[in-house]
Amino acid sequence: MFYKFIINLFVLILLTFIVVGCTSKRSDADSKNFIVVGTASGYAPFVSFNENKEYEGFDIDVAKEISRRMGKKLVLKDLGGMTSLLLALKQGKVDLIIWAISITPERTSEFDLVHYQGEETRFLTMLFWERIPPGISKIEDFNNLKGPADPGKNVYVSVEPGSSNEAFLSRFDFIKTKPMEKISDAILDIRYGKSIAKMVDPAIVDNLRNLYPQIQVLKIPLTGDWRILGNGIGIRKGNDELRKAINEVVRGMKRDGFIRTL
Repeated sequence: MFYKFIINLFVLILLTFIVVGCTSKRSDADSKNFIVVGTASGYAPFVSFNENKEYEGFDIDVAKEISRRMGKKLVLKDLGGMTSLLLALKQGKVDLIIWAISITPERTSEFDLVHYQGEETRFLTMLFWERIPPGISKIEDFNNLKGPADPGKNVYVSVEPGSSNEAFLSRFDFIKTKPMEKISDAILDIRYGKSIAKMVDPAIVDNLRNLYPQIQVLKIPLTGDWRILGNGIGIRKGNDELRKAINEVVRGMKRDGFIRTL
């Protein structure tokens, strides 16, 4: 009985090594044939679902074209929001992240960003429900919303966790940020007074105003290092071969007018 157990254990270990070896080879082959792109739905007009529950949007078309020009099959991973996207990129679970990511000096120190669309942005946008509170015209005015008679009520500003908006607002100790992954949830938050405002990138404002006509918009000026230099495709630092390949593909997409057409 003991010898039979040893033989069975040996066979099991041998089979495990065979399976692991085959899996490793398949993964190596997949890395050559597939391009894995991390993104997140609910961010129209860049990434959303159509009536058939299929991905659509500017960034989806960009991802599809990149995979076509590279001769690889596209694999999309919907990771919910910026925090999960960055973690997946750092861990090598995705090759790229394409999600209208703002190019800022802080971000380029964490991972590489290949510009593919958008111009320099000199302001961010703050969304309010139905009206902008009296006396609020710039970021410093939010300090006036806190007072001894009503301390801390409705002074939260909702932001995408891990976003450049969150980093920008963290400079101001009189603003309390409220991380919320989904924009739809953040809109409900300001509608029912849980947060006073929602900060978003200007590129999605028109679409949100079409969906929610009650939204009022305040422009918050950006200066110095906080200016946004368009949107970039995120690549893990050290992956120089992929960065060069994406740079070349994106240059071609700009040169032949594909980006402009989108």
